[in-house]
Amino acid sequence: MRKSICLAAACLFTLLPASGDPPEAISQELQFTERTLADLQSLKTDVSALQTRLDSLIAALSERKGQLQNAKPAPFGGVAAISTVADRPDSKPPTVRCAALTKEGVRCTRAAIPGQRYCKQHALAKQK
Repeated sequence: MRKSICLAAACLFTLLPASGDPPEAISQELQFTERTLADLQSLKTDVSALQTRLDSLIAALSERKGQLQNAKPAPFGGVAAISTVADRPDSKPPTVRCAALTKEGVRCTRAAIPGQRYCKQHALAKQK
């Protein structure tokens, strides 16, 4: 009976790992798991950055799509260039409408001479 207990105890001690350092296989598995976790954390950060970039690109393309859908077509069926006021200043001075009244009592529809209140016809009439 003592022989069987001693044999069982010997088997038990050979199967259990030593309480000190873990066996080489467990150590390698632990290192592999730590590397994999680090790689996954890095990939998660990269995916988050890509998601943010994708969101901004989608927003910009949606805005551009809206501009193209609302753009007036250019002559001959092309698409007019979309530009904003900030892109280029107006080369023409603003047009001022003539301040004179016609015989019917309606305001004149012509453009005033630059720097004056009246169109060419009404400016001559005011001089007389």
